[in-house]
Amino acid sequence: MIEIKYQVDFADYIRLMFQIAYRRWTYIIITLLGVIQLPLIVAMFIMPSLYNPNSLTSSIMLIIFAFMMPMLLYFRTRAYYFGNHALQQETRAAFNSDCIEFTGKKMQQVRLSWERIRRVQETKDWIIFYQTKYFFNFVPKSAFKTSGEIEKLRKIIRNKTHIVFR
Repeated sequence: MIEIKYQVDFADYIRLMFQIAYRRWTYIIITLLGVIQLPLIVAMFIMPSLYNPNSLTSSIMLIIFAFMMPMLLYFRTRAYYFGNHALQQETRAAFNSDCIEFTGKKMQQVRLSWERIRRVQETKDWIIFYQTKYFFNFVPKSAFKTSGEIEKLRKIIRNKTHIVFR
């Protein structure tokens, strides 16, 4: 059994949510299109011959989407973090070959069978356990005392043939 304790602060949580969101192609494409449109709008004002009201309107809309998506993501994540006291408290996670257990002072014990986990993603700072495409639990890698504990967890995950592990 592997046991860890951790507390997620807002800066780490917001960084994780942006990492997860910007893995989706829609966030990336809309943001890039908006950023690309910015110099084109500037060029329209510098060179009046390029001015076209229809192009300007669509360009402005793309820019609005490009900046609104991260802003909405930030404010939605902020509201969720500060509205959910379980996220702000110290959490204990225990991993064994049967299940994962999360416990905290203000939260009930959550016991997840490995059968409920469909995908596990490891990033530089996090291990994310997906139950569905959009519902997941996460633990910071910094909470593990040694790299041997992380390797032990990886071995448990790899033994679960139904889990996609990246």
